[in-house]
Amino acid sequence: MFDQRAIWEHAWTGRRPPVNGFARRCLRYVAPETAAPLTILEIGCGSGADALFFARRGHRVTAIDFSRSAVEETARAARRRGLVAVTTHQLDYARPPLPFPAESFDLIYSHLSLHYFPDALTIAVFDDLRRLLKPGAFLCVKCRSTADSLYGQGEDLGGDCFRRNGHVRHFFSKEYMARQLARFTIRTLRRTSGAYDGRKGAFIEAVAQRPRSS
Repeated sequence: MFDQRAIWEHAWTGRRPPVNGFARRCLRYVAPETAAPLTILEIGCGSGADALFFARRGHRVTAIDFSRSAVEETARAARRRGLVAVTTHQLDYARPPLPFPAESFDLIYSHLSLHYFPDALTIAVFDDLRRLLKPGAFLCVKCRSTADSLYGQGEDLGGDCFRRNGHVRHFFSKEYMARQLARFTIRTLRRTSGAYDGRKGAFIEAVAQRPRSS
C-alpha cells in the first residue's frame, strides 16, 4: 500500500533542480563542528543537486535512492563534473537496515524523502539512521508538515497519511518529528514554508545530533 518505487522509477530522468536551501543551511550548521571533510549519506538523492553541492565543498558523499533514474542522473552529473567523491547506490531505504556498517557517517541528510511510510516503518527507518551515525554526528531531515496544502487531500490512510493520484505522503507535525528524534539531541526543530516543485509547501525541518556517549 505504501510502496512508492514505481512512481519514482523514471521520475528523475532529465531533471535539473537547483540545490535545496536546506542543504546549504545544514552544511552551515554542521561543518563548523569539524575542519575535516565529512562523510555524508544522502537519503533520496533525486538527480543529485545536493550530493554534488556537498562534494564540491570537499566532502565525501554516498548518495542513495530507490529510483534507478535518480541514481543514474546523480552518477552522470558527478562524472561530468569530475566529482570522484560521490558514490551512488540504488537502495530501498524503506527496508532497513541499510547495508552500511554502524557508525559510518558524520552527517545523514534527507530532503523530503522520509515522509512516505507508515508509523512503524518510519520509526524503524529513523532507528537505522541513528545506527549509521558516528557518536556526535548529525541527522538533517526535512518532511512535509500537517500544515501543507496537500494535507487531507485524497484517500485517508490513517496516521496523517494520504494517498492522492497513487502517491502516498505521511505528513509530519512538529511533535511527531520530535518523537522520531527522541534518542537524539535536537539542535533545531522548526516549521518552514516555501516553494517546491512549482507549489508552495509547508515543512518540518530538524537538525539532530547522536549523543557522543551512546
